[in-house]
Amino acid sequence: KTAAAITQGKEATEMTLYRNFMAKYQARQLHIIMTEDSFTHFAHHMVWVTQLAFTLASLTLLGLWVFYEKVEAFVGTFMVVTIAASAYYVKAHHLGEITVDGKHVPIVRYVDWITTTPIMLYELCHIAHVDNQTTFMIVGTDLLMLFFGIASALVAHHHFQVKLNFFVASCVFYLIMVLTLHVDVAHGFALKA
Repeated sequence: KTAAAITQGKEATEMTLYRNFMAKYQARQLHIIMTEDSFTHFAHHMVWVTQLAFTLASLTLLGLWVFYEKVEAFVGTFMVVTIAASAYYVKAHHLGEITVDGKHVPIVRYVDWITTTPIMLYELCHIAHVDNQTTFMIVGTDLLMLFFGIASALVAHHHFQVKLNFFVASCVFYLIMVLTLHVDVAHGFALKA
């Protein structure tokens, strides 16, 4: 055999191996798409683990609230982790989505954010000894950011301009919130306290 024939033979063998690999790869991808794969199964178990962790944290904070003298330190955190535990319980049962215009919207996630982020931001402002109007500004811009973000998620794609306007409004309120946190909380009241 000549060197050219040997090279052609090796190339043919490599091409056959490549085709076999691609056929197996595509079959595996199709199997993953058509059935619940191991990653999805693992992710579902992790949702339950997370829900259990939040539940244990809720029970611990409730116990501390009952038996500890300075109970105000536990109330906000108890509310946040209890809401999160409830949200993960709903997610674990695959109940947290609604369908709007043919797309799945994770409504339980939005309810979780609307109820927990104001509490967390309030606690942050309270720890930093921020005045009431600054606290209200931070919590209010957080709620407006979430409202416009959720509105953007719910608007159908064929209303692109409305969807984009809601998204931009959400980003603007996010920037206002972050700037207020940075200027008035991080460099303002927190340094004075």
